[in-house]
Amino acid sequence: MNFDFKRYLTIQNVDKFLFVILTVFIFVLIINNAVANVHFDDADHVLMLNAFRNSIDYTFFNQLNGSNIEDLVKANRIFPEYRFPGYSIMGVFPSYFLSFLDIAFNFPHNNEDNICNNIGSWDDIMLTELLSKIISGENEFNINCNFLISLFLVSYISLIVGIYFCAKLLFLLKEKYTFLSIIPILILSLPIFLHNILITPLYHTAFSFGLISIFSYFFIKEMNKKIKDVNLFIPGLILGFIAITRIEGILLFIAIVIFCKYKKLGVNLVLFIKGFFPAITVFLFYNFLILKNPLEFGFLNNSFNYFALNFKYIFDTTINPVSGLLFYSTLLILGIFILYKHPNKNIKFFFIFSLLIIFSLLFRLSVLNNCSVGEKVLVDSIWYNCFGSTEELTRFDNNRYILILFPFSIIGLNYLLNLGLKRIKDKKG
Repeated sequence: MNFDFKRYLTIQNVDKFLFVILTVFIFVLIINNAVANVHFDDADHVLMLNAFRNSIDYTFFNQLNGSNIEDLVKANRIFPEYRFPGYSIMGVFPSYFLSFLDIAFNFPHNNEDNICNNIGSWDDIMLTELLSKIISGENEFNINCNFLISLFLVSYISLIVGIYFCAKLLFLLKEKYTFLSIIPILILSLPIFLHNILITPLYHTAFSFGLISIFSYFFIKEMNKKIKDVNLFIPGLILGFIAITRIEGILLFIAIVIFCKYKKLGVNLVLFIKGFFPAITVFLFYNFLILKNPLEFGFLNNSFNYFALNFKYIFDTTINPVSGLLFYSTLLILGIFILYKHPNKNIKFFFIFSLLIIFSLLFRLSVLNNCSVGEKVLVDSIWYNCFGSTEELTRFDNNRYILILFPFSIIGLNYLLNLGLKRIKDKKG
Protein backbone atom coordinates (compact mmCIF):
# COMPACT_ATOMS: atom_id res chain seq x y z
CA MET A 1 0.00 0.00 0.00
CA ASN A 2 1.49 3.33 -1.10
CA PHE A 3 1.59 6.23 1.39
CA ASP A 4 -0.19 9.24 -0.10
CA PHE A 5 2.15 12.01 1.05
CA LYS A 6 0.27 14.79 -0.74
CA ARG A 7 -2.92 13.90 1.07
CA TYR A 8 -1.33 14.94 4.37
CA LEU A 9 0.64 17.88 2.97
CA THR A 10 -2.19 20.35 3.55
CA ILE A 11 -1.93 23.92 4.77
CA GLN A 12 -3.43 23.01 8.14
CA ASN A 13 -1.16 20.00 8.69
CA VAL A 14 1.96 21.96 7.76
CA ASP A 15 0.84 24.75 10.10
CA LYS A 16 0.26 22.32 12.99
CA PHE A 17 3.70 20.81 12.41
CA LEU A 18 5.30 24.27 12.48
CA PHE A 19 3.35 25.18 15.63
CA VAL A 20 4.61 22.09 17.51
CA ILE A 21 8.21 22.41 16.30
CA LEU A 22 8.49 26.15 17.03
CA THR A 23 6.74 25.90 20.41
CA VAL A 24 9.09 23.09 21.44
CA PHE A 25 12.00 25.23 20.19
CA ILE A 26 10.90 28.09 22.47
CA PHE A 27 10.91 25.85 25.52
CA VAL A 28 14.26 24.33 24.53
CA LEU A 29 15.56 27.91 24.46
CA ILE A 30 14.16 28.44 27.95
CA ILE A 31 15.69 25.23 29.32
CA ASN A 32 19.11 26.00 27.84
CA ASN A 33 19.27 29.78 28.25
CA ALA A 34 16.94 31.03 31.01
CA VAL A 35 18.81 32.69 33.87
CA ALA A 36 17.90 32.92 37.54
CA ASN A 37 18.68 36.45 38.55
CA VAL A 38 17.15 39.63 39.93
CA HIS A 39 17.30 42.58 37.54
CA PHE A 40 15.82 45.98 38.46
CA ASP A 41 12.01 45.71 38.30
CA ASP A 42 11.87 42.04 39.27
CA ALA A 43 13.64 42.87 42.54
CA ASP A 44 10.45 44.66 43.56
CA HIS A 45 8.31 41.62 42.77
CA VAL A 46 10.52 39.43 44.98
CA LEU A 47 10.31 42.03 47.77
CA MET A 48 6.54 42.24 47.45
CA LEU A 49 6.12 38.46 47.53
CA ASN A 50 8.32 38.34 50.62
CA ALA A 51 6.29 41.08 52.34
CA PHE A 52 2.94 39.48 51.47
CA ARG A 53 4.01 35.99 52.53
CA ASN A 54 5.49 37.36 55.77
CA SER A 55 2.32 39.31 56.53
CA ILE A 56 0.07 36.29 55.96
CA ASP A 57 2.32 34.07 58.09
CA TYR A 58 2.43 36.59 60.93
CA THR A 59 -1.27 37.55 60.80
CA PHE A 60 -2.76 34.08 60.52
CA PHE A 61 -0.04 31.74 61.83
CA ASN A 62 1.83 34.07 64.22
CA GLN A 63 5.20 33.31 62.65
CA LEU A 64 7.75 34.88 60.33
CA ASN A 65 9.66 33.03 57.66
CA GLY A 66 12.93 34.71 58.61
CA SER A 67 13.92 35.84 55.12
CA ASN A 68 16.64 38.45 54.79
CA ILE A 69 15.33 39.47 51.40
CA GLU A 70 16.87 42.95 51.56
CA ASP A 71 20.31 41.34 51.19
CA LEU A 72 19.02 39.44 48.17
CA VAL A 73 18.03 42.47 46.11
CA LYS A 74 20.44 45.04 47.60
CA ALA A 75 20.77 48.05 45.32
CA ASN A 76 18.36 46.67 42.73
CA ARG A 77 15.30 47.82 44.63
CA ILE A 78 13.11 50.27 42.68
CA PHE A 79 9.87 51.35 44.32
CA PRO A 80 8.03 48.14 45.26
CA GLU A 81 5.41 50.32 46.92
CA TYR A 82 4.56 51.76 43.49
CA ARG A 83 4.20 48.44 41.71
CA PHE A 84 0.96 46.67 40.87
CA PRO A 85 0.99 43.58 43.12
CA GLY A 86 -0.90 41.01 41.00
CA TYR A 87 2.18 39.01 39.95
CA SER A 88 3.60 38.87 43.49
CA ILE A 89 0.20 37.96 44.94
CA MET A 90 -0.06 35.02 42.54
CA GLY A 91 3.41 33.92 43.65
CA VAL A 92 2.06 33.22 47.15
CA PHE A 93 0.25 30.07 45.96
CA PRO A 94 3.31 28.19 44.63
CA SER A 95 5.29 29.59 47.59
CA TYR A 96 3.06 27.78 50.10
CA PHE A 97 3.02 24.68 47.88
CA LEU A 98 6.84 24.64 47.85
CA SER A 99 6.86 25.08 51.63
CA PHE A 100 4.57 22.06 51.92
CA LEU A 101 6.93 20.02 49.71
CA ASP A 102 9.84 21.24 51.81
CA ILE A 103 8.20 19.86 54.96
CA ALA A 104 7.01 16.66 53.30
CA PHE A 105 10.34 15.75 51.68
CA ASN A 106 12.70 17.42 54.17
CA PHE A 107 14.80 19.46 51.73
CA PRO A 108 18.40 20.10 52.93
CA HIS A 109 18.87 23.15 55.20
CA ASN A 110 22.53 23.04 56.11
CA ASN A 111 24.37 24.96 53.42
CA GLU A 112 25.40 28.48 54.49
CA ASP A 113 26.85 29.39 51.09
CA ASN A 114 23.44 29.55 49.44
CA ILE A 115 23.28 30.44 45.77
CA CYS A 116 19.83 32.03 46.27
CA ASN A 117 21.25 34.58 48.71
CA ASN A 118 23.61 35.94 46.06
CA ILE A 119 21.27 35.87 43.12
CA GLY A 120 20.84 39.65 43.15
CA SER A 121 24.30 40.08 41.65
CA TRP A 122 24.91 40.64 37.95
CA ASP A 123 26.61 37.24 37.63
CA ASP A 124 23.84 35.36 35.85
CA ILE A 125 23.11 31.88 37.16
CA MET A 126 21.40 29.45 34.80
CA LEU A 127 17.94 28.49 36.02
CA THR A 128 18.60 24.80 35.30
CA GLU A 129 21.82 25.03 37.35
CA LEU A 130 19.94 26.49 40.32
CA LEU A 131 17.20 23.83 40.14
CA SER A 132 19.66 20.93 39.76
CA LYS A 133 21.68 22.08 42.79
CA ILE A 134 18.53 22.33 44.91
CA ILE A 135 17.16 18.96 43.77
CA SER A 136 20.51 17.23 44.32
CA GLY A 137 20.83 18.72 47.79
CA GLU A 138 24.02 20.60 46.91
CA ASN A 139 22.28 23.88 47.65
CA GLU A 140 20.03 24.60 50.63
CA PHE A 141 16.38 25.23 49.84
CA ASN A 142 15.87 28.35 51.94
CA ILE A 143 13.05 30.88 51.82
CA ASN A 144 14.86 32.99 49.20
CA CYS A 145 14.97 29.96 46.89
CA ASN A 146 11.27 29.46 47.63
CA PHE A 147 10.37 33.00 46.52
CA LEU A 148 12.48 32.90 43.38
CA ILE A 149 11.24 29.50 42.20
CA SER A 150 7.64 30.51 43.01
CA LEU A 151 7.84 33.48 40.66
CA PHE A 152 9.61 31.38 38.01
CA LEU A 153 6.73 28.90 38.19
CA VAL A 154 4.14 31.68 37.84
CA SER A 155 5.97 33.09 34.80
CA TYR A 156 6.53 29.87 32.88
CA ILE A 157 3.16 28.30 33.69
CA SER A 158 1.58 31.57 32.51
CA LEU A 159 3.56 31.36 29.28
CA ILE A 160 2.26 27.83 28.62
CA VAL A 161 -1.30 28.83 29.52
CA GLY A 162 -1.03 31.93 27.32
CA ILE A 163 0.05 29.91 24.27
CA TYR A 164 -2.76 27.41 24.90
CA PHE A 165 -5.48 30.07 25.11
CA CYS A 166 -4.10 31.94 22.11
CA ALA A 167 -4.55 28.70 20.16
CA LYS A 168 -8.12 28.30 21.49
CA LEU A 169 -8.79 31.92 20.55
CA LEU A 170 -7.76 31.30 16.94
CA PHE A 171 -10.00 28.22 16.71
CA LEU A 172 -12.83 30.29 18.16
CA LEU A 173 -12.66 32.74 15.24
CA LYS A 174 -13.74 29.97 12.81
CA GLU A 175 -11.76 31.36 9.90
CA LYS A 176 -11.32 29.02 6.94
CA TYR A 177 -7.74 28.38 8.08
CA THR A 178 -6.46 28.52 11.65
CA PHE A 179 -2.77 29.40 11.58
CA LEU A 180 -1.55 28.22 14.98
CA SER A 181 2.07 28.71 13.97
CA ILE A 182 1.48 32.47 14.15
CA ILE A 183 1.74 32.19 17.96
CA PRO A 184 5.33 30.90 18.26
CA ILE A 185 6.42 32.87 15.18
CA LEU A 186 5.21 36.09 16.77
CA ILE A 187 6.94 35.23 20.06
CA LEU A 188 10.21 34.53 18.24
CA SER A 189 9.88 37.77 16.26
CA LEU A 190 9.74 39.85 19.46
CA PRO A 191 13.28 40.23 20.87
CA ILE A 192 12.04 42.00 24.01
CA PHE A 193 9.55 39.20 24.76
CA LEU A 194 12.37 36.67 24.36
CA HIS A 195 14.60 38.79 26.59
CA ASN A 196 11.88 38.85 29.25
CA ILE A 197 11.35 35.08 29.27
CA LEU A 198 15.06 34.22 29.11
CA ILE A 199 17.03 36.99 30.83
CA THR A 200 14.45 38.65 33.08
CA PRO A 201 11.82 35.96 33.74
CA LEU A 202 10.90 37.54 37.09
CA TYR A 203 9.31 40.48 35.30
CA HIS A 204 5.53 40.08 35.11
CA THR A 205 5.60 39.96 31.28
CA ALA A 206 4.83 36.24 30.89
CA PHE A 207 2.21 36.41 33.65
CA SER A 208 0.46 39.33 31.92
CA PHE A 209 0.64 37.45 28.61
CA GLY A 210 -1.11 34.46 30.16
CA LEU A 211 -3.87 36.57 31.72
CA ILE A 212 -4.62 38.67 28.63
CA SER A 213 -4.75 35.50 26.49
CA ILE A 214 -7.30 33.91 28.82
CA PHE A 215 -9.33 37.13 28.93
CA SER A 216 -9.33 37.51 25.12
CA TYR A 217 -10.59 33.97 24.60
CA PHE A 218 -13.49 34.24 27.06
CA PHE A 219 -14.41 37.79 26.01
CA ILE A 220 -14.66 36.91 22.31
CA LYS A 221 -16.42 33.64 23.14
CA GLU A 222 -19.13 35.45 25.11
CA MET A 223 -19.50 38.43 22.77
CA ASN A 224 -20.08 36.09 19.81
CA LYS A 225 -23.19 34.71 21.51
CA LYS A 226 -26.70 36.12 21.27
CA ILE A 227 -27.06 39.16 23.54
CA LYS A 228 -29.39 37.41 25.98
CA ASP A 229 -26.86 34.59 26.43
CA VAL A 230 -23.79 36.80 26.99
CA ASN A 231 -22.21 36.34 30.44
CA LEU A 232 -19.15 38.51 31.02
CA PHE A 233 -18.49 37.36 34.60
CA ILE A 234 -15.43 35.25 33.71
CA PRO A 235 -13.89 37.91 31.40
CA GLY A 236 -14.49 40.42 34.21
CA LEU A 237 -12.85 38.08 36.72
CA ILE A 238 -9.72 37.65 34.59
CA LEU A 239 -9.59 41.34 33.71
CA GLY A 240 -9.69 42.18 37.42
CA PHE A 241 -6.42 40.31 37.97
CA ILE A 242 -4.91 41.98 34.90
CA ALA A 243 -5.92 45.33 36.44
CA ILE A 244 -3.97 44.65 39.65
CA THR A 245 -0.97 43.59 37.54
CA ARG A 246 -0.87 46.18 34.74
CA ILE A 247 -2.51 49.58 34.39
CA GLU A 248 -3.71 48.51 30.93
CA GLY A 249 -6.18 46.23 32.72
CA ILE A 250 -7.88 49.24 34.30
CA LEU A 251 -7.94 51.04 30.95
CA LEU A 252 -9.39 47.97 29.22
CA PHE A 253 -12.11 47.67 31.86
CA ILE A 254 -13.14 51.31 31.34
CA ALA A 255 -12.96 50.93 27.54
CA ILE A 256 -15.23 47.85 27.54
CA VAL A 257 -17.85 49.57 29.71
CA ILE A 258 -17.84 52.63 27.41
CA PHE A 259 -17.90 50.43 24.28
CA CYS A 260 -20.89 48.39 25.46
CA LYS A 261 -22.79 51.50 26.56
CA TYR A 262 -21.96 53.58 23.49
CA LYS A 263 -22.85 50.81 21.05
CA LYS A 264 -25.96 50.01 23.11
CA LEU A 265 -25.20 46.30 22.85
CA GLY A 266 -27.58 45.38 25.66
CA VAL A 267 -24.87 43.35 27.41
CA ASN A 268 -25.36 42.72 31.13
CA LEU A 269 -22.49 44.81 32.49
CA VAL A 270 -23.49 44.05 36.08
CA LEU A 271 -22.03 40.53 35.71
CA PHE A 272 -18.91 42.00 34.14
CA ILE A 273 -18.42 44.41 37.06
CA LYS A 274 -19.17 41.67 39.61
CA GLY A 275 -16.46 39.54 38.01
CA PHE A 276 -14.03 42.43 38.35
CA PHE A 277 -14.47 42.74 42.12
CA PRO A 278 -12.82 39.55 43.49
CA ALA A 279 -9.43 40.79 42.27
CA ILE A 280 -10.11 44.22 43.77
CA THR A 281 -10.93 42.52 47.07
CA VAL A 282 -7.60 40.67 46.94
CA PHE A 283 -5.86 43.97 46.18
CA LEU A 284 -7.50 45.67 49.17
CA PHE A 285 -6.54 42.70 51.38
CA TYR A 286 -2.94 43.00 50.16
CA ASN A 287 -2.91 46.73 50.94
CA PHE A 288 -4.33 46.12 54.40
CA LEU A 289 -1.70 43.52 55.27
CA ILE A 290 1.29 45.33 53.76
CA LEU A 291 0.47 49.03 54.08
CA LYS A 292 -2.18 48.88 56.85
CA ASN A 293 -4.44 50.94 54.60
CA PRO A 294 -6.66 49.06 52.10
CA LEU A 295 -7.20 52.25 50.09
CA GLU A 296 -3.51 52.93 49.51
CA PHE A 297 -2.97 53.34 45.78
CA GLY A 298 0.78 53.78 45.51
CA PHE A 299 0.81 53.39 41.73
CA LEU A 300 -1.06 56.70 41.46
CA ASN A 301 1.79 58.45 43.29
CA ASN A 302 4.52 57.06 41.05
CA SER A 303 7.10 59.80 40.53
CA PHE A 304 9.17 57.59 38.26
CA ASN A 305 6.97 58.04 35.19
CA TYR A 306 5.26 61.13 33.84
CA PHE A 307 3.46 62.33 30.68
CA ALA A 308 4.99 64.95 28.40
CA LEU A 309 5.36 65.95 24.75
CA ASN A 310 8.89 65.08 23.65
CA PHE A 311 9.46 64.71 19.90
CA LYS A 312 12.74 62.82 20.29
CA TYR A 313 10.99 60.33 22.58
CA ILE A 314 8.17 59.90 20.05
CA PHE A 315 10.79 59.24 17.35
CA ASP A 316 12.60 56.75 19.62
CA THR A 317 9.34 54.96 20.42
CA THR A 318 8.12 54.64 16.84
CA ILE A 319 10.64 54.67 13.97
CA ASN A 320 14.09 54.79 15.53
CA PRO A 321 15.86 51.62 14.28
CA VAL A 322 17.58 51.30 17.67
CA SER A 323 14.42 51.31 19.80
CA GLY A 324 11.22 51.84 17.79
CA LEU A 325 8.11 49.69 17.88
CA LEU A 326 8.15 49.40 14.09
CA PHE A 327 11.54 47.68 14.25
CA TYR A 328 11.35 45.64 17.45
CA SER A 329 7.64 44.72 17.39
CA THR A 330 7.03 44.74 13.64
CA LEU A 331 4.73 41.72 13.31
CA LEU A 332 2.79 42.63 16.44
CA ILE A 333 2.12 46.14 15.12
CA LEU A 334 1.13 44.74 11.70
CA GLY A 335 -1.40 42.39 13.33
CA ILE A 336 -2.91 45.26 15.31
CA PHE A 337 -3.43 47.46 12.25
CA ILE A 338 -4.98 44.60 10.25
CA LEU A 339 -7.74 44.43 12.89
CA TYR A 340 -9.16 47.58 11.28
CA LYS A 341 -10.25 45.46 8.30
CA HIS A 342 -11.75 42.65 10.41
CA PRO A 343 -15.52 42.22 9.83
CA ASN A 344 -16.27 41.37 13.48
CA LYS A 345 -17.22 44.58 15.32
CA ASN A 346 -16.20 43.12 18.68
CA ILE A 347 -12.70 42.49 17.34
CA LYS A 348 -12.55 46.00 15.90
CA PHE A 349 -12.93 47.18 19.48
CA PHE A 350 -9.54 45.60 20.21
CA PHE A 351 -8.10 47.65 17.32
CA ILE A 352 -9.32 50.91 18.86
CA PHE A 353 -8.13 49.94 22.35
CA SER A 354 -4.71 48.89 21.00
CA LEU A 355 -4.31 52.23 19.23
CA LEU A 356 -5.06 54.04 22.50
CA ILE A 357 -2.41 52.00 24.32
CA ILE A 358 0.19 52.63 21.59
CA PHE A 359 -0.72 56.33 21.50
CA SER A 360 -0.33 56.64 25.28
CA LEU A 361 3.20 55.19 25.06
CA LEU A 362 4.26 58.14 22.92
CA PHE A 363 3.88 60.47 25.89
CA ARG A 364 4.73 58.27 28.89
CA LEU A 365 8.31 58.99 29.86
CA SER A 366 10.55 57.79 32.67
CA VAL A 367 12.79 60.12 34.69
CA LEU A 368 15.67 57.93 33.47
CA ASN A 369 14.98 59.18 29.94
CA ASN A 370 16.52 62.48 30.97
CA CYS A 371 19.93 61.23 32.08
CA SER A 372 22.96 59.49 30.62
CA VAL A 373 24.94 56.42 31.65
CA GLY A 374 27.01 57.14 34.74
CA GLU A 375 24.77 59.96 35.93
CA LYS A 376 22.32 59.81 38.82
CA VAL A 377 18.76 61.06 39.11
CA LEU A 378 16.90 61.99 42.32
CA VAL A 379 13.43 60.47 42.72
CA ASP A 380 11.50 60.77 45.98
CA SER A 381 14.69 61.49 47.99
CA ILE A 382 16.51 58.47 46.53
CA TRP A 383 19.37 58.65 44.01
CA TYR A 384 19.24 56.17 41.13
CA ASN A 385 21.97 55.29 38.67
CA CYS A 386 21.23 55.79 34.98
CA PHE A 387 21.95 52.32 33.63
CA GLY A 388 21.56 52.77 29.88
CA SER A 389 21.02 55.16 26.99
CA THR A 390 17.61 56.74 26.49
CA GLU A 391 17.15 54.65 23.33
CA GLU A 392 17.98 51.46 25.21
CA LEU A 393 15.54 52.27 27.99
CA THR A 394 12.83 53.15 25.47
CA ARG A 395 13.45 49.91 23.57
CA PHE A 396 13.15 47.68 26.61
CA ASP A 397 10.21 49.51 28.18
CA ASN A 398 7.82 50.32 25.35
CA ASN A 399 8.37 47.11 23.40
CA ARG A 400 7.58 45.31 26.66
CA TYR A 401 4.47 47.35 27.46
CA ILE A 402 2.74 46.56 24.15
CA LEU A 403 3.12 42.80 24.67
CA ILE A 404 -0.23 43.07 26.46
CA LEU A 405 -1.67 43.39 22.92
CA PHE A 406 -0.27 40.01 21.80
CA PRO A 407 -3.56 38.03 21.49
CA PHE A 408 -5.20 40.91 19.61
CA SER A 409 -2.32 40.89 17.12
CA ILE A 410 -2.55 37.17 16.34
CA ILE A 411 -6.23 37.68 15.47
CA GLY A 412 -5.16 40.28 12.90
CA LEU A 413 -2.32 38.15 11.51
CA ASN A 414 -4.57 35.10 11.17
CA TYR A 415 -7.15 37.21 9.33
CA LEU A 416 -4.42 38.64 7.06
CA LEU A 417 -3.19 35.19 6.06
CA ASN A 418 -6.72 34.00 5.36
CA LEU A 419 -7.39 37.11 3.29
CA GLY A 420 -4.17 36.61 1.34
CA LEU A 421 -4.93 32.94 0.57
CA LYS A 422 -8.46 33.81 -0.49
CA ARG A 423 -7.22 36.42 -2.97
CA ILE A 424 -4.62 34.02 -4.37
CA LYS A 425 -7.30 31.36 -4.91
CA ASP A 426 -9.66 33.92 -6.45
CA LYS A 427 -6.99 34.92 -8.98
CA LYS A 428 -6.32 31.28 -9.84
CA GLY A 429 -10.04 30.59 -10.12
